Amino acid sequence: MKSTSPAKPALTELNDLKMPDYAKLLGGILERSPHLAARTWYARPFLSLNDLHRAFVNVVRTLSESEQVTLIKAHPDLLQKIGNFSDTLESGAPGEREARLTDEQTEGLARLNQRYTRRFGFPFIIRTRGRTPADIQTAFEARLPQERPVEMINALDEICDIARVRISDLFGN
Repeated sequence: MKSTSPAKPALTELNDLKMPDYAKLLGGILERSPHLAARTWYARPFLSLNDLHRAFVNVVRTLSESEQVTLIKAHPDLLQKIGNFSDTLESGAPGEREARLTDEQTEGLARLNQRYTRRFGFPFIIRTRGRTPADIQTAFEARLPQERPVEMINALDEICDIARVRISDLFGN
């Protein structure tokens, strides 16, 4: 039986792509930002997925503060649709599917999310894969008291972690 899933690109193929195709392929690594993916094109050739990830991290770290805020705000609000959040947790890797939000967790996370967005002016960013609702609540509670510059670093760290997962997913590792 043949697989109907699209073939995963090889790193050598990625290194050979012209910039427009490269940016289109990797545009989702940093939340629908092909213009940022294009900046990593200049770091080719990549010898490993770690090299590719490092290129994305370097792009994120060298953005102006305004560009960093724009990137953070490009991410969807974590709890905008509580049902989607449950679906995200449930559709993860084995062991994550059991992570369902109780009504109490939903209400608690919604309150924390509202406080966070009001305090920092951007959405709470966290890699949900591999984390339970309790882990996410703990992260909210730990990050809410931070000063804005520290929390921007936390959000950007999470974006880089999400990028690592997306690169791994794209290349089938």
